[in-house]
Amino acid sequence: MASERQKYLLSEDDITAYTLDAMETYGNDVPGYPGGEFDARALSLLCIGIRETLAVDGIEPAGGRGYRFVKRAFDVVTSAVLLLVLLLPLGILLLALTVEEHSAPILSQVRLTENGRPFRMYRLRTCHTLDPLPSLDSEDTPRLTEVGRFARRSGLSELPLLFNVLKGDMSLIGPPPLRPHEALLCTPTHLQRMKVRSGVAYAVDVDGSAYVRTRSVPLDLRLLLDSIADGIEWRETL
Repeated sequence: MASERQKYLLSEDDITAYTLDAMETYGNDVPGYPGGEFDARALSLLCIGIRETLAVDGIEPAGGRGYRFVKRAFDVVTSAVLLLVLLLPLGILLLALTVEEHSAPILSQVRLTENGRPFRMYRLRTCHTLDPLPSLDSEDTPRLTEVGRFARRSGLSELPLLFNVLKGDMSLIGPPPLRPHEALLCTPTHLQRMKVRSGVAYAVDVDGSAYVRTRSVPLDLRLLLDSIADGIEWRETL
């Protein structure tokens, strides 16, 4: 098994060498890590490794059965209501993005959620189709289309994430989901964030592993309010 993993997964030394070389060439604007695109077998091996690591760390997420029930009920009800209320604006936006770029208006990328489970995360396409470095998370505003800029400013670009919440891939509150190549760089402590379901809203000043050990309804509400405030502040700068 170990030899098979080595065939598909980069070693820590490989990633370190690549990162240092890329930073020397590009400064802090490193375009990406090698192996960012995982085939099915490589992704499966990575997820197995994550699950094995999480199984032996002895950390149990905070919050009992009642907390988990309330959290999931809040996720489902809130997401469903928001999608129903914003269904018409979302439909208009999808049509406008399709006409503007003549391509699919929704992007998806593989992310990792609870216990290292891979899933497809959805967002609206806000950058030009022919962008040589496509990214769901870019804040490089010259790459934005006109409709995409509006979607970012209004926050509507994140609406498809609510489908991920309804499916159970994500929660409204929780640590951001990792890309597979990001998980390769994580220490066992950092991987503890995948003891719980990844979230849409989160505060950058709260460590993911700390959230796993201290999560509660009051903390979730604070993170939700902080994320809303941060989102409004960021959109005002676009």
